[in-house]
This record gives sequence, C-alpha cells and structure tokens, in this order.
Amino acid sequence: MKPNTLHQRSSNCGVKKLQVDADERPLTVQVQSDPHVQRQGAFGRLLSVFRRSSVQQLGFPNIGNTCFMNATLQCLLSLPCFSTPIIDQQVSWTDTSISQMLRCLAELQQARLSSSGTSMQKRHLLRAVKRCLSTRCPDFGYYAQQDAHEFLMLCLLQLKEEGEALRASSLPYICPVANFEFQLRSVRTCTSCGLQRSRVEDFNHLSINLSSTLTHSLHSYFQQTELELSCQCGKGRQACEVQEFSTLPRVLILHVKRFSMLGDGKKLKDVMDIPAQLDLSHFPGVASLGQSGGSACSQSFGHLGTEKLEANPLDLSSFRPGHYISDAADGAGGDWLSFDDSKVSQQSEAAVLKCRATTAYLLFYVHR
Repeated sequence: MKPNTLHQRSSNCGVKKLQVDADERPLTVQVQSDPHVQRQGAFGRLLSVFRRSSVQQLGFPNIGNTCFMNATLQCLLSLPCFSTPIIDQQVSWTDTSISQMLRCLAELQQARLSSSGTSMQKRHLLRAVKRCLSTRCPDFGYYAQQDAHEFLMLCLLQLKEEGEALRASSLPYICPVANFEFQLRSVRTCTSCGLQRSRVEDFNHLSINLSSTLTHSLHSYFQQTELELSCQCGKGRQACEVQEFSTLPRVLILHVKRFSMLGDGKKLKDVMDIPAQLDLSHFPGVASLGQSGGSACSQSFGHLGTEKLEANPLDLSSFRPGHYISDAADGAGGDWLSFDDSKVSQQSEAAVLKCRATTAYLLFYVHR
C-alpha cells in the first residue's frame, strides 16, 4: 500500500490600519458565464494570469482590518476541489436566494482570475461576505481584526447550510465543504473491567498543540488519554480513551494553537517543522481504511504572520505581530504565491518553508 501522502500550502496573520470605504451601497451579485473560469483547472488559471497580466490581479483589497478574511479566502479559492464545484454548479444555485455565500465566492473567484475584475468590484464582494456572516456572528459586521480560524469555521458552516437548503429544494448539488469533512472513532475502555464503548464523531479540522514538529503534534493528538468515567460494572471510575481515523478527508485542515491559553492571548513563536508532504499511513485507523495513499499534490496552508513594515513579505524582521498573509503552491514547478491583501508575489518553496516555521497557524493538506 502506498503511504497516505498530503502536500501543503499556507496562510498568515495580523492587524492592518483601518481603511473603511465609505461606499456601502447594496450589492447585487450577477454570476457571469466566463469560459476561461469554467474550463481551466484552478492552478492552470493562476499560471494563465501570470501570462495574461500580473499576479497582482489575484489580490484582495483590505477594506478595514480584513486581512484575516482575505488570507482565508485566498486559501479556499486556491483549492481546485473547493472552487471548481462552486463554479461548475451555477445552474443549481444561480436562481435561488438561499445561496448568498456561494454567489460571493463565485464572483470573487471570477474577479481575481479575470483581467476585467476591479478593486471596487472586489470591495463590494468582500463587504457582502462580511454581511452574510454578520447575521450569524455580529462581530464580523464591524471593522475590527478577527480570528482567521473562527472566520474559516463560520464560512464553512454557512456554505454547508446553504448546500443543505439547496438539496432540500430538490436541486442537484454537491457541497464543496465535504472535501474537509471526516470522521474519528473514539474508544473508551474501563480500567476496572475492560468494557469498551465506542462512538464516531464528525470533524472538519483538527486543533493541534504547538511542538517541535507537525508530525509530533499530530501523534500527540492521537495519544491515549485518561479520564473519569462511571462504568456500568459499578466499580470502574476511570477509563482510557484512544482516537483513530474512521474516514479520511480530501483536504485535512490543521489549526495550530499558536496563542497562549494563559489569558494574555500572546502569540507563541516556537519553531515548528512543517513538512511539505504529510504521510498519514502511520496514524491510528488509517491502515484499516484500505485506501492507497496516492501522490502528493499542491495545497494551501495557513500562517500566523505579522504587520509588514518593509517590502519583503517573508522577512520576519519586517513584521509586527498581528497580520494575516497566505501562500499557495502553484502545483506545477514548486513556486508559490504569497498573498498580502492586494499585494501578490512569487516565492520559492524554501522561502515559504523558512517563514512558516515560526508563524504557521492554519494548514491545509490535500490528499489524492
């Protein structure tokens, strides 16, 4: 059996000065049928943009402390298995009012991949995303910095609910959020009588502690834990619990706990070795799934970065804590794109690897 191998991309984090655009007119989204967007693969579209104009077209303007949103959306829209189904299934959701987030993401993707997409158009669409999520969490309606992890989870929840509503309306639709979903099986064993009880839970990401290596952090997540639990045998008061994969996701999202839990919320700058490829075959439960690992592919990952003071977005000496940036592998020759709001640049994998060692926050590993 080939190893279950995943390959990664990235996203980063921080605080921008307030840049509020006074134009708050209501936005009506019209999804256009762009053959260029519909027919090419996501990474092929990125490379095509290099040839047609400038990589700067891919950037998103900061509309007021929205780097958390820009970095996260760049990660999502750079994933072919996420963005392509949204565009391909326009016929299912274009004429319905229940697909607000789907419309915003489809238009954002077309605006970033088309030379005709303007900064004003992107501003309108980014405000629409904020308004959509503010109905679920009012804090996102304001122009204060928010947590990228929380934004990502709310965005996926909104898309999942829109997908469920579409299917309930008898419309054929496959939700792109399914790419991130998987199941873990937990088994609890009474330390007195050995009775075992198991349950399966749904996940769309894992939150892991910060350690010297990503692999070590993942192994720690699956270590056996002790807990207090009354057993039906009447004697047992202690149990041990282990977890294992019951299914694997197409895209594994890892949330690295880089903030102190002591109350001050201080960012932890410990170095974590993060591999470009992740082999899951040695983790609990994976071997029994009978899945061939497949080859590594390009993928997006998230970084907790800082506020940029100088020109080089990967020079840590030029940052102050608080700014989110994102990076995405192009899936072809090993080059990466770094997204710092509206500024986009090409970077080598070596430069990105050096940067993310102390700033990684959200990681996306794609499996094929």
